[in-house]
Amino acid sequence: MSIDDEPRKHAVSNALKSRTIQEFFEHAKHLTTKALGFPRNKNTDIAYYTSQQIFDLAQQAAQKYLREGLPQYPPPKTVVGLRVVSTIEWVISFIALVQLGYTVMVLSPTLAPEKVRLLMDKADCSIVIDGTSMIGEDIAEEFRKTLKSGMKTLYFSRIEDTHPVLILHSSGSTGLPKLVQKTHATVLDRLRGLLAGLHGTSLVGSKLYNIVGLHAMLFSLIRGNGASVWFNELIPADALQYRDMLVELQPQTMWFTPSNLINAMLTPEGLEVLVKSELVLTTGGVFPTRLGQQLIEAGVNLVNIYGSTELSVDVRLLPSTRKRGDPDWEYMEADISTAPH
Repeated sequence: MSIDDEPRKHAVSNALKSRTIQEFFEHAKHLTTKALGFPRNKNTDIAYYTSQQIFDLAQQAAQKYLREGLPQYPPPKTVVGLRVVSTIEWVISFIALVQLGYTVMVLSPTLAPEKVRLLMDKADCSIVIDGTSMIGEDIAEEFRKTLKSGMKTLYFSRIEDTHPVLILHSSGSTGLPKLVQKTHATVLDRLRGLLAGLHGTSLVGSKLYNIVGLHAMLFSLIRGNGASVWFNELIPADALQYRDMLVELQPQTMWFTPSNLINAMLTPEGLEVLVKSELVLTTGGVFPTRLGQQLIEAGVNLVNIYGSTELSVDVRLLPSTRKRGDPDWEYMEADISTAPH
């Protein structure tokens, strides 16, 4: 079913009119087109999941969490931490916790355990669901919760659009990471701004636990006109593996952290795919100006969105409106109606 089909249009329209992310999920959970893709044993061996499959698994996950003692009816704004690598299990766990009514504090797996403890205190969070054991990390036992697929769809009318649905953190490179709350209204407003810029296959060489990965994941649950595919953080990738994945997928839209984008541009074949794509966005760190200029001169439609996590809640970015060859690719451009100046 394509985005042009009336049932799909109706579902997308209703989802984007939602007041809360829980309502958004209600409109997404029965859709049967490919939504998300995650590599298995190698980056070109991709397992695809429909929204319906993901929500079925989230139902199982929620039931497992409840059996293990997670309160079923948490007070509004109750925070639970979620700390795993970018996998389908992450998506399932995030959806399960949000549908149960929790505010999810998203934690990078590279964040030191002592900083996690400090952020838990700062966010008034007593539980962290941890799945980083898959990368062989030995951390304190109190963080150990099994991540499995699973959940029952619940709607909590007492959740307000002004309540936080998730809490992100900055990199923490200069000290304790800064916590950034995102409300239901903020996340949904950003999703509405993605509508014109996302179609066809998208490749996300970023992380699920930053704002770019989260928005890409959420919107892919409803858009129905192409899947979003992630790199597998557990599989080391060099320039040749990036080349193979780019050539295999031929994505129209791509998000990259700086190191991933450098790998993607190192081979002629990889660079050719970047040039043919409609939009390449760099996030998660500062991309070198010199390399960015090389990509612009080669014909890549490159736009920087690094720093968008901490933007004012009212500012909406419009990267899809940037023109190919724009020499000011490093500067974020806001919708004129929401620009802060």
